Amino acid sequence: MDSTTAADHCAALVKEADHVRFVSALFAPGEVRRRLLALYAFDVELRRIRQAAREPLIVAMRFQWWRDALTGLPEVTKGHPVLIELAAAGVGTDALLARVAARESGTEPAMAEGDLIALAARCCGAPAGPNPIAAAAGVAIVTGEISFLNEARRLWRAERQARKAELPAYLPATYVDARHPVTALRLHWRALTMALRNRF
Repeated sequence: MDSTTAADHCAALVKEADHVRFVSALFAPGEVRRRLLALYAFDVELRRIRQAAREPLIVAMRFQWWRDALTGLPEVTKGHPVLIELAAAGVGTDALLARVAARESGTEPAMAEGDLIALAARCCGAPAGPNPIAAAAGVAIVTGEISFLNEARRLWRAERQARKAELPAYLPATYVDARHPVTALRLHWRALTMALRNRF
């Protein structure tokens, strides 16, 4: 499988399973978008493990398969399209292995969401280390609490000129206070409006 086909596979997977993140990634520059979609496709694959299998041994084997495959990066193993894209994305193996551990152990949902946003922000150029914007946005997305969304926005406003390249990672949080249901058209329009304003 070539890299173009692998990239298309990841984009289609994210579009189907996590449309909000798919639309948000469209507002990143080309190579950054590709990294984001690889990361999001990887997370979709991990989330689907428990949906596809109920037997604990099978679940454990599938998580282990991902661990084994990731330790082979950047050499692509098994011809898996998500692995091909992760190899090209250059996301650190330790961070990816941490995602596997978090999904397998059932890390508290808001923390897992915040960690995913923080990793996405790093794909966009954020420095390594704690990311309070991502942490607050993660809680907002999982709980729907507007107070956490407002806190994430407050933190973003204080630094957005220096960190504007990270915006696509935070855009999914903007739908916490959107009018629901969020139709596909409204989803695209809201993301475009927020991106143009350099906010979420």
